[in-house]
Amino acid sequence: MLHRSRFPSPAVTVEPSSDDIEALLELLPRFGDEQLRTATRADGWTAHDIAMHTADSNYGLALMVLGEIPPNPQINEQTGWMASVF
Repeated sequence: MLHRSRFPSPAVTVEPSSDDIEALLELLPRFGDEQLRTATRADGWTAHDIAMHTADSNYGLALMVLGEIPPNPQINEQTGWMASVF
């Protein structure tokens, strides 16, 4: 069963390479608190939001691969996050 959310899905999904992840881990410590909390996109997402989304997405994927949660988890309609993770 395909779950349809009120949250838009990205048109294209790109998997990060290990080089991308390494670059992100090297870059993030350079940000101060104010920089992390400043909106960087038109929809109000901050660098902190994007970094946390990336980490949460990888964590959720790992749980699915390990069989800890089903591959099609329900989405919490209030938060837009996977309900079985949070």
